[in-house]
Amino acid sequence: MRRFLDDGEVDVIVTSPPYNLGIKYNFYDDSVSREQYLDWLENVAKECKRVLSDSGSFFLNIGYKPKDPWVAWEVAFRFRKHFARASMFFSSPKAEKLRLKNWRMVCHIKTRATLEDGSRQFKT
Repeated sequence: MRRFLDDGEVDVIVTSPPYNLGIKYNFYDDSVSREQYLDWLENVAKECKRVLSDSGSFFLNIGYKPKDPWVAWEVAFRFRKHFARASMFFSSPKAEKLRLKNWRMVCHIKTRATLEDGSRQFKT
């Protein structure tokens, strides 16, 4: 992204990176070790934070296997180091009808806003 986007240039990022579930992609090995996967995604988080505006939001869709649901949380905790706030959204009945039972959506907020009276709140 560094070649294409300047610091703070983007207001919203919505992405669904590879889930590391062994899916066959053309140019990505989707079966690396858990630590390599988390390190790679943390680098993605750093770069997303760089290009995100101070009032920007970042939405991350993460999948997992039913027998290993913790990966979504581990990814969220890696991203949390780089953002002021994170909210976790879980699959809904509508998503389940669409066979999207095993996913998590994480919203990360880059910074908090300072209001005119000096108080601080999270921007959404």
